Amino acid sequence: MKFLMTKDHLVQSLTKMVDVGTKNIKTDYEKAFRVTINVGDDKVNFLSSNGLLDAHWEVTSENDANLKCEDKGSATVDVSVAKKIAASIGGSSKDNIIAVSLEGDTSSALYMKDADAKGKKMAKMVTFSEGHTFSIPKPRSGFSYVFESDEFQRGVSTAGKYVARRNYLPRYMMMCLHFLKDETRFVCGDGSRFGILGFKLDKSNPDIDDDAGKKFILPCDQAQIIAGLCSSEANKQIEVIYKNEQTCYIKPQESSLTLLLHGIPNDQYISYEKHAFNFDAAKTIVDIKRADFEEGMLLIGAVEDKERLKEGGFHHCSFIVGGGKAGVASRSNFVVSEARFQADFDCDATVYGKPEYVSCYAHEYLKDVAQASDKPFVRFYCVDSERTIIGEPIDPDDSKKNDMGAPGHKDGTNNPRLSFFFAAAADEEEEE
Repeated sequence: MKFLMTKDHLVQSLTKMVDVGTKNIKTDYEKAFRVTINVGDDKVNFLSSNGLLDAHWEVTSENDANLKCEDKGSATVDVSVAKKIAASIGGSSKDNIIAVSLEGDTSSALYMKDADAKGKKMAKMVTFSEGHTFSIPKPRSGFSYVFESDEFQRGVSTAGKYVARRNYLPRYMMMCLHFLKDETRFVCGDGSRFGILGFKLDKSNPDIDDDAGKKFILPCDQAQIIAGLCSSEANKQIEVIYKNEQTCYIKPQESSLTLLLHGIPNDQYISYEKHAFNFDAAKTIVDIKRADFEEGMLLIGAVEDKERLKEGGFHHCSFIVGGGKAGVASRSNFVVSEARFQADFDCDATVYGKPEYVSCYAHEYLKDVAQASDKPFVRFYCVDSERTIIGEPIDPDDSKKNDMGAPGHKDGTNNPRLSFFFAAAADEEEEE
């Protein structure tokens, strides 16, 4: 086995394999941290996997004019070491030609060297006896959807922030892709709080024939890897095909990259939509300047009692609306006696509908609303003080008002639309 390839292309290929083969590895998967390199007549294939996500990357003479496949064959080596060696040959130069070959009596070592160097500039790696042998053909059937590249990147990166941050049920480590007739949504949550990023479609999705749409899930950790790999395929549409609920094929169009995600948990995502869009059920709507609210969340966060958090609770605060003010006061939900640290923060707010509202929410959830966007305001739809509240960043337009007199979204600022809903927290101090 022997081939010559431009350094930049070799490093790029191995970098993609590192991103797959070394991250979020399936338990007890024995072929992690490996890359298999297959040399054909006129192309070189790179294969790697973490046990759940398989990646295939192909280099041809169309991609790299300096590619020469001199001897067919394959070898499997440590992917991280291979990348480091390739990146070091030629120093900072990207244009060196690197020769890669199997040598030795038993072809047990893979060599990399500068093909044009007069002196010795080479390194060798021991090969593994077992490598990757999978192929990733395009499914002939299944549910398919084509994302714009920036839409997929933004959906995964934005909604993925709101996955469960502690040890929760597997479904709360998942991202839901919800395909509707006129919208595609990315949804993540931990059971008490959900973030939804929805993209309105220019035309109706012909593959959706009912209002419920279709839901599929992606493990959030694998989705982040996929998004990272596809980010370098900028301006290329990304085709996603769910062969079934447990297997997903991903292909940036006109790209050398092909991915297959398998072993997706056989689970149904919760009916988040029952709570996420109850805007009309709100008895009170509150608009607060984002800068003011973010300042308040910083102050409330500053008095978090980490010792009490270790006891199993979480930091939360009361949310009080009245007299044209929206205020928050820090408390810990598991403290009976007076808390060691306290804070109070008042800020101006514009209130629509019922002028008063009192509830209690996790500081983490409120903070995330404050930090989710650079829009000038955050809005809360106060649905039920004992159950749920809906929040979203907003750039209001006073010329558009709903039945309660609340301004609508300014044109061009609401697609995609990011919103949250989360449950109220019991204020155990007051209950005592």
